[in-house]
Amino acid sequence: MKLTIPPPISLEVTEKMRALIRLGASQGDVIKAMRDERLHIVECIKLTSLLYEIPLGVAKDAVHSSDAWQDTREQNEAFHTQAVQALEDTDWQEHALREQQVSSTAA
Repeated sequence: MKLTIPPPISLEVTEKMRALIRLGASQGDVIKAMRDERLHIVECIKLTSLLYEIPLGVAKDAVHSSDAWQDTREQNEAFHTQAVQALEDTDWQEHALREQQVSSTAA
């Protein structure tokens, strides 16, 4: 999966989503409307967080588990697993490098 940087969310789309919420649309319907507006999943998560005043992690779970993004769930889970593994590997490598630097300085 290639990581792309999505464009900024337009004020027009943000206002459309706020209008849907005011009209009583469910969170799932609002997330579907965001996808219908062709928002990238990352932007959908950010906008869900903003609109519902919830933490990004909660918004991620809401978007990820929504019917609107069901077709990408498996791919997104695989990407998430790879990203976490890469971060853990990087942390381990950085720790090992720091230990090596400390050892060589002490010698």
